[in-house]
Amino acid sequence: MAGVLSTASAGSGPVNAASQNPFDKPYGLMGGTWMRPSRSWVVKTESNVRREKKKLPDPPCVICKGTGKVRCNRCSGRGRTNFTELAMLPKGEWPKWCWDCSGGGRSHCTRCFGTGEKRGIIGFHVPEEEMTGPQTNGSQN
Repeated sequence: MAGVLSTASAGSGPVNAASQNPFDKPYGLMGGTWMRPSRSWVVKTESNVRREKKKLPDPPCVICKGTGKVRCNRCSGRGRTNFTELAMLPKGEWPKWCWDCSGGGRSHCTRCFGTGEKRGIIGFHVPEEEMTGPQTNGSQN
């Protein structure tokens, strides 16, 4: 992978160890941040990075198709609760973001609880003799 090295600096030059002590120089009468020397930051970014695709579970959930997310019911997938039928808001209107999906338009699947896996039937087996009731010997007390 090819790396790109760049420096970002808001000041006029490098900052040495002596000027990094905040008590070396006064920064104006009120101690404003605009007078403080800035540090240079070395930023390393990666280019041509390939992300691994998330494998869908086998078998996937029948509702969300294995993604774990479904369209939000409250905002109809728009992310906002006002004027959901319009693509754009009218002039002067601010969006009221949906609380269920936090403005994303998608919420967790209720069938698989967001895992994407198909849930099987959860239950237990009751023996036949317990379903018919207690067995008696023909004598009553």
